[in-house]
Amino acid sequence: MLSCFWLMAFISVATLVSSHFVGCFTKDVLEGRSPTKVLSDNSGCDRVCSGINTDFVFEYHYEDDNPDHVFCLCTNDPPDPYWLLGDCNGEDSVIITVPYKRDHGFDLYGGCHDKSSVISSTPVDSALACWDLCNTYPFAGVTYNISTTPYTPLCNCYETNNYPEFTSPGYGCYYEAFFPYFHTVQPSAVIRRRMRAKQDFLSGHDLSLCPSGMTACKVLHGESTAYECLDIQEELESCGGCRYGEFPSHGDVKGTKGLFRDCTSIIGVQLGAVTCEKGHCHITKCDEGYEFSDHECHLIA
Repeated sequence: MLSCFWLMAFISVATLVSSHFVGCFTKDVLEGRSPTKVLSDNSGCDRVCSGINTDFVFEYHYEDDNPDHVFCLCTNDPPDPYWLLGDCNGEDSVIITVPYKRDHGFDLYGGCHDKSSVISSTPVDSALACWDLCNTYPFAGVTYNISTTPYTPLCNCYETNNYPEFTSPGYGCYYEAFFPYFHTVQPSAVIRRRMRAKQDFLSGHDLSLCPSGMTACKVLHGESTAYECLDIQEELESCGGCRYGEFPSHGDVKGTKGLFRDCTSIIGVQLGAVTCEKGHCHITKCDEGYEFSDHECHLIA
């Protein structure tokens, strides 16, 4: 049970189909990992993961009451199928997808079906591993063996969609289902050119992690992929810079830790009598026993 997710408002199944859908899971799949809040739409996680490490392959999403809130973590660890759900629109559902650069173009083909027609399969560790295995085939199918602990993903590659599992009764996309996928098979040279073009695009564009005027700051005790967007010109606890340094963009760490000041921890300042203005702590009143001079509160001798 492993972690990487976005926290976002409503995500329709139609959106999932275009996002290279792995499945919907209960929140147990997160294993208590803390999300990172960014302000973005559902393309934000791709930008975050690409800005850190283009090898991250799983993105987890779940809903929030605030449509402007997106929380994102990235991981190479596949989800535990034990927590699979059939309903993606429940308030507690976690939606897992794979970024476009790692999925070989496989999309969910229609919807899920009853898996009883599937005869034999190859064990894999995730839907992504099945797509890797079936890259030279137009169709792939993922099912889950629930007689093992943990549940095991199973893979089949198909030349056509004439097999009965593709036309069996519709089913919720959970562990009792057959997940059919389709992509257009391309020659290896074409695939290499497409991957180079995507990498060139990612390296040549500004993958801003936060809205204009905000800075992506690393989060204490968070995952290596965790950050929050702050206005360091006005943020009381990160005034003038990020407390733990700026979050990497394009893989580069920007350290502004030395520039920051926590205005709320200044000794001798009366509670509520300090603000952050233009990246500097502005004190308006000192505690009893302190006097104000040179923009600071000093203990009276």
